[in-house]
Amino acid sequence: MKKLFMILPLVLVLCFTFSCQKAEEVAEEPAVDVEADVEAIKNLRAQYMVSQDAGDAEGGKMTQRLQVYKCEICGNIVELLHEGQGVLVCCGQPMNLLKEKSQDEGNEKHLPVIEKTENGLTVKVGSVTHPMEEKHYIEWIEIIADGKAYREFLKPGDKPEASFNVKADKITAREHCSVHGLWKKEG
Repeated sequence: MKKLFMILPLVLVLCFTFSCQKAEEVAEEPAVDVEADVEAIKNLRAQYMVSQDAGDAEGGKMTQRLQVYKCEICGNIVELLHEGQGVLVCCGQPMNLLKEKSQDEGNEKHLPVIEKTENGLTVKVGSVTHPMEEKHYIEWIEIIADGKAYREFLKPGDKPEASFNVKADKITAREHCSVHGLWKKEG
């Protein structure tokens, strides 16, 4: 029993010495330079703003109401409800502004066809019916009538058309194809 009492203080001294050495090692590790990281982020943002054809004197880009943006990582699509300055970000990266195409290209016909009806408007996609397959279909059709937006969501198997019980003087029809993007027609 006496040997145990003689060894115990020695073990405690060794443990204390070892933990002090570890504390000194941790204290000697370089600290994270938060200021440098913040500065790097600011520089990246500034480079992005310049690359996006900045619109104002301070290099910021002004967003516009009803612009449509898409995340190239997860596929989220958003439509802007309020104008502002800045960059829309999803999945840690800036979202891409979808350009509204207004002329058909190739075999696919995407331009919305606006027809006035007794009750309002019907919008069909393409002069030739657009496919509505699982991986290639019209996701939604939208009209902007006298400044107000109306949208109908579609799914594979639906007809690529939508009817709106709206009468208006100024009409823009837009649709989004899951493969070929955003299309627009003034009517």
